[in-house]
Amino acid sequence: MARDADWAKAAHAPDTFAAFMAPDATFAVAGAPEMKGSKTIQEAMGGMMKAPGFKVTWTAASADVGGDVGYTHGTYELTRSEEHTSE
Repeated sequence: MARDADWAKAAHAPDTFAAFMAPDATFAVAGAPEMKGSKTIQEAMGGMMKAPGFKVTWTAASADVGGDVGYTHGTYELTRSEEHTSE
């Protein structure tokens, strides 16, 4: 759980965020195709993290392991601003 809390603190820096993952990790974000590989995850999350007003926070409430997969459960909040242009 402490490692998950450290990972949450890295949610603003794509390279640090992805460093918490195995090289062959799979990462999913609601409404988007799953990302495979820490480099792909770093690039994709880097794009998201550059979005105006992007912020993601989470708190793990529990952790489980099933086979060779570990995962946490908890709550998260994701925010971003929408850029508006006028013509």
